[in-house]
Amino acid sequence: MNKNELKKIIDQSHNMAHCLVNMGWKEGTTYRRKLKKMIAEFGIDTSHFESYYKNRMKAKYKTIEKICPVCSSKFNTQAGHSREKTTCSHACSNTYFNGITRNVNVSNYRTICFKSHKKECIVCGEYRIVEVHHLDHDNKNNNPDNLIPLCSTHHRYWHSRYRTLVENQVLDYIEEWKLSN
Repeated sequence: MNKNELKKIIDQSHNMAHCLVNMGWKEGTTYRRKLKKMIAEFGIDTSHFESYYKNRMKAKYKTIEKICPVCSSKFNTQAGHSREKTTCSHACSNTYFNGITRNVNVSNYRTICFKSHKKECIVCGEYRIVEVHHLDHDNKNNNPDNLIPLCSTHHRYWHSRYRTLVENQVLDYIEEWKLSN
């Protein structure tokens, strides 16, 4: 294929994949690499590939400005898009969806638990990442006798069909703790 034939195909194509189809080639890494090499050799401009995509997205979804409900900063998102943002960042998203919507005072019950219990999983002794489990499943009941420290794995066991694997150790710990206090 010569430079003029390739330039004509590229000018008629919207993107690299469309160009491969117009050339009669299969979409794939090998053909894409070969096409990129030919484009570089002939010095053909492909800047319209990027502008086509941007214009297509602008026409389909209107860019709007929102205010983050967590930090109150302004950010842009595309209205109606399946990934339309609610918050400005991952950090604010974590706060918004894990902190605000649950209305749980995270630091309060963790502080209460770790004042009464050692900060380590009562099943395996993990001390780096420790969660707090509410025995009665009421996250408003932050009495020390309702809170127990568990690692992420054993906390998930407790809330799953594998509960029996940790149940005896948890119940034994609760009995021992009640007797010592």
